[in-house]
Amino acid sequence: MYTGGGECVLVKWTIGTPLEKSFLPRLPAPIKHLTIAPDNIYVAVSTLDNGIIVVNPQRKLTSVIQNFTWGIALSCKDLFPAGLVVDPRTSSLVLNSRTGHVQFYNTHTKNLLYNIHITAENFVTQERSVNILNTEVTKVALNHDGTWMATVEERDDKISTPEVRLKFWIFDMKKQVFTLNTSVELPHELGINALQFQPNSLFGNEDSLVVTTGKDQKFKLWNLIEPTSIYKKTKHWHCYGTGNYHDLSATDAAFSMDGSLLGIGFGSSLTIWEPDTCTLKCSLRHSQYPHTIMRIEFGKQEACNLIVVVSDKHIAVWNILSLSIMWSVSLNVTKLTADPKSIYMAAFTIDNTLYIFSPHNSSPVYIKKSIIENDSSILGAVFVPRLRDSKDSSYKLWQKKSQLYFIDSNQELLALESESEVGEALEIFSRTQNMSLTPFSNFVASRTVLNKEENNLFLQESFRISGKEKTAELFNVAAHTLPPMKMLCATFIMSLLSQKDQSSNDKFSRSDDLDNLDDLDDLENEEIEENEDNIKHVKTIKREPSPIPTNMNIDESDVRLIHHNWSFLSTILPDEEIIEK
Repeated sequence: MYTGGGECVLVKWTIGTPLEKSFLPRLPAPIKHLTIAPDNIYVAVSTLDNGIIVVNPQRKLTSVIQNFTWGIALSCKDLFPAGLVVDPRTSSLVLNSRTGHVQFYNTHTKNLLYNIHITAENFVTQERSVNILNTEVTKVALNHDGTWMATVEERDDKISTPEVRLKFWIFDMKKQVFTLNTSVELPHELGINALQFQPNSLFGNEDSLVVTTGKDQKFKLWNLIEPTSIYKKTKHWHCYGTGNYHDLSATDAAFSMDGSLLGIGFGSSLTIWEPDTCTLKCSLRHSQYPHTIMRIEFGKQEACNLIVVVSDKHIAVWNILSLSIMWSVSLNVTKLTADPKSIYMAAFTIDNTLYIFSPHNSSPVYIKKSIIENDSSILGAVFVPRLRDSKDSSYKLWQKKSQLYFIDSNQELLALESESEVGEALEIFSRTQNMSLTPFSNFVASRTVLNKEENNLFLQESFRISGKEKTAELFNVAAHTLPPMKMLCATFIMSLLSQKDQSSNDKFSRSDDLDNLDDLDDLENEEIEENEDNIKHVKTIKREPSPIPTNMNIDESDVRLIHHNWSFLSTILPDEEIIEK
């Protein structure tokens, strides 16, 4: 007997000796379902992270079936704290996975690339009277080419000192994995609100910058430097600048498209900084909007001179050239994301309404109300650039270059697609299901290929079965799976008739060969027409008629026919039109 639960341990019990039991500990997630193969060779374990683990009786992992990985949290709002981020190197989504992990999910192939264990800590299961908090990844960011990744992990149980770590990972081209380069303990005292990489600089500077804003009312700038010790050869990250503004809380941060400007929200004020020197350029604030800024997004492409700021009450667009507000709209926004390939942005409201707009105009170009159910909420959204621009006429202009993906509290990854693209995705899925598992299987036929006539003629295939074989087939099938009796009788009787007709035709051809050998010349013209009719009739009963010698003809004038009343078969036999088809 096998048991399992929230402890992430599979237990094997022996019925004869209950005190003897064996364990398979440290499974990826709590166990949800268990099933055993009919021959007791394998045990399939379904876990809460949307995975299946196959184990043999010796408690050895045989295989792991894992696609999109679900998160495990006490609250639905804490499932994906890092949101959705695009990896430029693989064009995949980077988001939270199981506790302490991040996953790379390819939206083009609908496959999971890999999971990365960020915290390197074992998953601590819950207790009956105490809620156990595990260290969770709260922020993820990647640079412009996907070679560097920055993560933030936090744990705060309100009892002990909060744990905050900022880690920098470099992608190893040889091993094709991310390896840890720098780990910073307590980069900000109480936690981190924002984490962003500087975009690729237009001035040829290969070293990227990273900005973090913390709950300690400060922001910090990080860069990559050469090692100062003779015993170290690799570069590492360090903080080269810090700043604050009027002791206001630092919320979100964003770089301009060329990386020359840095926008940071302090309370209800938008501040513009020069990242290289960490100097303040200007501060923008509107008296009608005293609400705390939650999101900052620079305009892309032709709208690079505009900045969109969002609070829980409004959206406002500032022009950094004229230092004036362009337009503002009162809206309860929860998520905001920008398309890197166009000027459009997407905003989700608290009532699950989607607005697609351009910073140049306050009128949205697309509105979708109740995009998900009312009892769910949007936890993250991002534009994923397409591999090539879409030429589908059903797409809007804002869908040509990128596709909008968003994830809800039900852990469902959703996207807006046209009907043609949905059909293409189903076609790709069907092709992947039929792909060969090994290279050798490509050379071996999985099934016998029949000609077109055999695929279309269903009745003829069933008629080829002899009466004995047909009877055995009927008795070997479970009664509750049998089709209606009308279909059974028709197939059974027609199979017997085809066999009888075949034996009669063979008998007639042999007798005519001996008796009518002298009359072949006199009846040649008449028998050719009769033979053509007979051959057509046999083809409707059987696909391959019995062979008739070319130098012989069939004379049915001497055959004595016996009349029988077969009218009772009209209720069970199929119509002649169906047979001819």
